[in-house]
Amino acid sequence: MEDDWTPLIQTIEGHSDWVLTVAFSPDGKQIVSGSGDKAIKVNAGVDSDLLALYEAGVVNTDSSWYVENLGLSRVGQFEMECKAADTLLPRLGELLDSLEPMVPYLTAPILSAKRWETFVVNCENVKGNACFDIF
Repeated sequence: MEDDWTPLIQTIEGHSDWVLTVAFSPDGKQIVSGSGDKAIKVNAGVDSDLLALYEAGVVNTDSSWYVENLGLSRVGQFEMECKAADTLLPRLGELLDSLEPMVPYLTAPILSAKRWETFVVNCENVKGNACFDIF
């Protein structure tokens, strides 16, 4: 790595295989890059739990490639995604609230805990008498 390289080039340069995906924060101050070397590189301030979910999402974009080239079984991929989601779920409200300053840059309809609660309350409530006999 050269001293005069920008942070962007330094971040992407840190991979040992092709960079497959790059994402920027809305304010352009953070970058995350995912590579075929199974590494995620971050230039600043990205929550490690969110990074784990992002990594699982990158793997899911081409699951077969990760099985064939990196030996990451589909079960391993599923466990990676479950672990990341289970870690983030208890923090969902906090994470949604942290998005409020970025509302002008986001297109998702649910950006805060209050908006999430409104969404859930307004969902159709379906009741029935279904029975699922397992044995």
